Amino acid sequence: MLAFFFVVLPIAKGPLIIVFLVYTVVIGSMFWRAAARCTLPRAHWSRWTAAVGAAFFIFSDVLLLVNKFHVKLPSAQLIILGLYWSGQAGISLSVLAPPPEREANTRKAV
Repeated sequence: MLAFFFVVLPIAKGPLIIVFLVYTVVIGSMFWRAAARCTLPRAHWSRWTAAVGAAFFIFSDVLLLVNKFHVKLPSAQLIILGLYWSGQAGISLSVLAPPPEREANTRKAV
């Protein structure tokens, strides 16, 4: 989110500011929810892959912004795409979580 304020905001004009702001809130919410799943007791490994994947995804977006609008980074395409695909892999692996345990007070179907 800091990348939005320090990199994009000074150069964005008109409706582009709103687009970047909305995108930043959506991506920040994605990471927030992925990280919140890791705080559960005995969090399954797939919950951690979602949080790490979301962090990699955000970091790739930040580097993309810096490379595009601030300063050219050496080997930027390789680093950005590596982080992006690693993030997507982590988020995708999060679907391998075991099914949630049933609550103790639910009745079994007869």
